[in-house]
Amino acid sequence: MEDAPNHQESVAAEHGEKTMPRGFRPLAGFTAGVLLLLQFVYLNRPDTFTAITVFPVWIWTAAVSVPVLLMFLFASRRYGYLLLLPVVVTLLLADTPLSLIRGLYHSAPPVVRSETDQTVRIITLNCLHQQDAVTDLKRFEPDIVFVQEYRRIDVEQVRREIFGEASFLIRNHDVAIFSRFPLTEHPMPRDLYRTCMAGRAEIGEISLLLVPLHLQSPPPRIDLWKAECWRSYTANRNKQREQLQLIFDSLPEFTPEDAIVMGGDFNAPPGDAIFELLPPFMQDAFHEVGVGWGRTYANELPVIRIDQLWSTPVVRPIRSMAVDSKGSDHRAVIVDYELVP
Repeated sequence: MEDAPNHQESVAAEHGEKTMPRGFRPLAGFTAGVLLLLQFVYLNRPDTFTAITVFPVWIWTAAVSVPVLLMFLFASRRYGYLLLLPVVVTLLLADTPLSLIRGLYHSAPPVVRSETDQTVRIITLNCLHQQDAVTDLKRFEPDIVFVQEYRRIDVEQVRREIFGEASFLIRNHDVAIFSRFPLTEHPMPRDLYRTCMAGRAEIGEISLLLVPLHLQSPPPRIDLWKAECWRSYTANRNKQREQLQLIFDSLPEFTPEDAIVMGGDFNAPPGDAIFELLPPFMQDAFHEVGVGWGRTYANELPVIRIDQLWSTPVVRPIRSMAVDSKGSDHRAVIVDYELVP
């Protein structure tokens, strides 16, 4: 004898409503569980889950949305509220939606700066050895430019094209600083020769410590079904942590009253565990005042924000945005800073 339908299913049938098939009910619970797990993983960023968190959270929430959408279309529209869960999780864990909203009321860095503009404009770009990508930044009228992966370009020609003859340049094997202000190099260990450098820009009475960097790239792997893939991402996280710790160990001790800008290609998304090494008073410029689509990699279809500029409170970000680059696989990040005496 067939089982009689329960009262709820009978009432739903009388009103022509779709009911939730029993096979979909565990799927609904599984979907909610996965979203809760994503929240835990992205809020805590454990090293063993780096293979997950190295990607933007919306990749995973979009994947979770597929079975939810199927339930909505083919099971019962009464469960449509589940479609809101991936959206809510994405908004809670990603910063670009906020920057898109901020763009409605906050100004972006103007391409042409006014004569009364007293901010200091700093731009960072991983140029992928493309000279045109760096010289193209001249149109934004920068004061200081951080460049990574510059080795195949004529840096002296770039310096003259952007800032003219009366300008300054310091560099190591992979990272360079171009500036219209006088620069003096701060010595760093040879172990950081391909990773980071430091220099001071003298801007009026303020000595601004500049620290451009290029941390190790994560492995280009998506074979998440293999344990070796997970181990390689965890190893890269640990290497980046070592590099960043050595950078801080090599810099002079500083407080919130010291003027410092650090940034470049972190090869890690916002919220990654390596940023726990930064002093809590340092601020990510785009997170604070950025507008628009802040993702920086890849240039043609940016999905992840790995290029960032951080500063101490006395170097206050006023405006920030990411812009297309000419020939590089990264976008450039522009920040206008106010120097607080």
